[in-house]
Amino acid sequence: MNNTETITLYPSNWVYNASVIGFIRVLSKCGTKVEELFNKQHGIISIPVKHIYEIFNTPADEIQKYTKLQEFKKWHWKYIEESYLRIIKNTRDELTIPEDKVEVCESVIRRILKGRNNFYRNYFQDNIEKFPTLLSFTKIFDSESKKGYCNFCFQNIYRVNDISTRYSLLLFPSARTFPNSFWGNTNQNGMKICTFCEFLILHFYLGISRQKNENLFINTPNFFVTYKLNELIETDITLMDNKNYPGVFPTRVLYEVVKYKSLLGYWSMSNIQLIRIYKNYEDVNYLDIPRDKSVVLFDYEIMDIVKRIGTFKFFEAVINMNLKQIEKLCYLILRYTFKIFENSHKAEEIDDELKEYLAIKISNTNRKVIFEVIEDIITIYLKLINISHGGKTGMSQQSKKVDYLMESILKIPMDNPAVIESIRNISLRLLEQIRMGKKENIYYMLLRCYITNQEKFPEKLAEIFKNEYEDYFKVLVLSFLSRVLNCWVESTKYKSRI
Repeated sequence: MNNTETITLYPSNWVYNASVIGFIRVLSKCGTKVEELFNKQHGIISIPVKHIYEIFNTPADEIQKYTKLQEFKKWHWKYIEESYLRIIKNTRDELTIPEDKVEVCESVIRRILKGRNNFYRNYFQDNIEKFPTLLSFTKIFDSESKKGYCNFCFQNIYRVNDISTRYSLLLFPSARTFPNSFWGNTNQNGMKICTFCEFLILHFYLGISRQKNENLFINTPNFFVTYKLNELIETDITLMDNKNYPGVFPTRVLYEVVKYKSLLGYWSMSNIQLIRIYKNYEDVNYLDIPRDKSVVLFDYEIMDIVKRIGTFKFFEAVINMNLKQIEKLCYLILRYTFKIFENSHKAEEIDDELKEYLAIKISNTNRKVIFEVIEDIITIYLKLINISHGGKTGMSQQSKKVDYLMESILKIPMDNPAVIESIRNISLRLLEQIRMGKKENIYYMLLRCYITNQEKFPEKLAEIFKNEYEDYFKVLVLSFLSRVLNCWVESTKYKSRI
C-alpha cells in the first residue's frame, strides 16, 4: 500500500458503520484531526494512508518505560486505552486509567481478544509482547496473497478470510460448525472479510455508546452525521429521554437529526436507525423513525420554522402533534404581546412557560418578529391538523377552504379605529374565552364591538363560527386577534405612546 494513497470508506450496514466510527475515535485519540476526513455532503470518509502508517510506526512514548510494551506503537496503545475506558470502566475519564499500564493492556486483551467467550473469540492467544506483531501496517494492508471479494467493503484488493466468531462472537457464525444459514451451510458459500475490514471490525465495540443499562448506536447513511449524533448521545445523556419506553424513538435524537437535514436529504432521513443493545450484546433492538413522526419530520416548511423560532420543548410539541399545546403557545404569545404593547413603558416579564418554547426574544421593540412568530405557529398548527386528518375523505378540499379563509381573515378591513380599540380593550378576556373554547361568548363579544361602533360584522369572521370549522376554530380566531393587534400597533395612537 502506497503511503500517498487515500482510502475512501462508504456507509454500509450498521455493524460496519459502528466499526468505522470506532476507528475514527481511536484516530482522534492518536492526534488526527478527524473532522477534516469527512466529506459532509456525500457522507463518506477519505483517510490518507499516511495517517494510518504514522500511527503504526510512531512509538507510544507514554508506555516506553515498560519492557513488555516497548514494541507498542501509537495505535496499539490508544486502542488499548480506549477499550479500557469504554468497555472495562464504561467511562471517558482518562484519569481512571491505572498507573500500571501493563495490567491495563493485559486486562483489555483478556477481556476482549483472548478466550472462547469474549468479544473476539481466540483472536489473540499469545503473550502481550506479541500484540504489535499481530496487528501491523503490512498485515492490515495485505494485498500479496489470497485476494478475494470482501462482503463488507465490496472490493477485491486485500487478502480475505472466512467470516467467523473470531471477528465477533455474538454477530458472526462459527466457520467450522455453522458457517452460514443459506446455500448448503458450507464455507464455500459463506461470507468473506478482507484484512482491512477485519481491522475495522476490531473497533466495533468502540463505536457503540455505552450507557448504564444498554448500549446504543445511531446509524445513518452519512458518516459525518453518524459520528456527530453518536458523540452527542455520549456527552448528553438527556438525549435518551425515553428510558422507560424502550420501544419509542427518542424525541431528543430526532431534534438533533433536524440540524443535519440539509446533509441527509429527504429519503436518507427516513433510513435513520437507533440500535439498542441489551444483556451484554445478546439482545439487539432496531428502532426506525415512526411513520407518524416522519411525516412531520420530513415537512421542510415545518422543520424550518422549528429551527428558526423553537426550542426542544416546541419541537417536542410539534413532532408529537400536540395541537392543544401549540394552541396554548399561540394564546400565551398573544396575551404577552397585548400586555407589552399596552404597557410599552414597562418591561413586561415574559412567562417562564413561554421561555421554554421560544428560542428567540420577543419584546415591544421587535414588533415585526412577534407577528412573524405568530404567523409561523399558525402555519404549523394548520399543517399538523391536515396531517392528523390525512386519511379522511375530502380533507384536501377542506384544507383549501381553511387556507382561503385564513387569508381572508388576515385581509379583513380594519379601517375603523374605534372597532380596533374596542377589541383591544377586551383582548385579554377574549383570549381567556378562546382558551376555554367558548364560541358563543366570543361571538357575542366581537359582535358587540362592531355594532356599538356602527360597523358591519365581517362575513368572513362570521364564517369561522360554522361547525365545519370546529377543528380550526381556535387558531382562526387567534389569527383574527393577531390581525387586530397588528393594525393597532401601527395606529397613530400607539406610536404616540412610545
